[in-house]
Amino acid sequence: MLKEDFSESLLKEASIELEENLEIIDEVEIQLLLNGKNDTNDAILTIHPGAGGTESQDWAEMLLRMYTRWAENS
Repeated sequence: MLKEDFSESLLKEASIELEENLEIIDEVEIQLLLNGKNDTNDAILTIHPGAGGTESQDWAEMLLRMYTRWAENS
């Protein structure tokens, strides 16, 4: 429609609808990913600080602590 009859109001309406549709698609995608036979299985999480020095090591420790606490509460 925009190609045939371009108008600012139509463009604005299309961008709003696009945002709404992207949100719906994201929600459906998550539901599809978390709706399978393997959802009850365990997972292995590996955190590598890389070669960033002490700051990256600190960040890796914070991530490990965050994920560990989340797993304990789940």
